[in-house]
Amino acid sequence: DECEWFQKSIRREDGYDDFYVWVDGKIDPETGIRTVPNNWTSVFGGAAWTWVEERQQYYLHQFLAKQPDFNYRNPKVRQTMLDVMKFWLDRGVDAFRIDAAPYFVEKMFDNGTFPDEPVFDPSISPDPSDFRLYTMNQPENAELLYEWRSFLDEYQSVHGGDTRAQIIEAYTSIEYLSEYITNGTHIGGQLPMNFNFVHLQSSSTAKDIESAANNWMDVMWT
Repeated sequence: DECEWFQKSIRREDGYDDFYVWVDGKIDPETGIRTVPNNWTSVFGGAAWTWVEERQQYYLHQFLAKQPDFNYRNPKVRQTMLDVMKFWLDRGVDAFRIDAAPYFVEKMFDNGTFPDEPVFDPSISPDPSDFRLYTMNQPENAELLYEWRSFLDEYQSVHGGDTRAQIIEAYTSIEYLSEYITNGTHIGGQLPMNFNFVHLQSSSTAKDIESAANNWMDVMWT
């Protein structure tokens, strides 16, 4: 939130007005009190929305309030990310770790509002991500990876050298991770991290490790 781009967005400067996800709050018809746009929560707890008095709107942050979410529906944002990649590629970077890929884009209605998500209920599932129907795993996430892969491949074709790679960091199902590699038509990252192994314990057996590996390989490379 200290970034120059975000400060320009707060001030609604030309080209940066909708660089981030901004939305009006809800007004309680009985009390007149302003509240957050919906019930979305940050991965780290608390509301995923923070009010900015100067702009008179809330901004979305799926993680810390100091990490406002880019609005990837904005073509200028997407082009800026390509410019960032080129900045580092020109300086010899060979690969990018793409962080939190399942959270790039969120569900938005045509009228610019956002739907509530089901309330986390550990009696149904102990995994909070199972209730993130609109803030995780939207189809646009993979499309961004395809766009960036195309840019990286084009850069290599022009400048030569080794493949410029994307390493995908994502706690999500193998089905989504597989799509981050390819949907059969487009290609994305070369290597999603296999977080199946994060769940292994000191008591895990060789069979547990084999099962984690096979579960990955049977889906990821088919």
